[in-house]
Amino acid sequence: MTERRKPFKREPYPSETQDRFLVRFPEGMRAKIAELSKANNRSMNAEIIARLQASLDLSERGTGSNKMTFKIGDDGFAELRRLLQTQQEELVQKIERLAELRDSASQNIASQK
Repeated sequence: MTERRKPFKREPYPSETQDRFLVRFPEGMRAKIAELSKANNRSMNAEIIARLQASLDLSERGTGSNKMTFKIGDDGFAELRRLLQTQQEELVQKIERLAELRDSASQNIASQK
């Protein structure tokens, strides 16, 4: 009679024992995550985990849960530069207007004396 071998019992892979959570993405988000994960040379799961961890790290440091940093390309920098330039110009205009109002108020006070 031949001896029967016991089936080989392997240890489960970590991915088989880790918590799972089903997520429904808004339209277009899955494609964005796929694109970002490809650009960062990681799986979609790894991309999602990295971004969630970054968000949690920011929250733990007290910088707010809505503030996250991401890599941006040249187009992003150009847009940011344009927005900052616009804000700077608006601030300069407001400062100049405040200076005009101050000078006008000073003249009115001087003329009333």
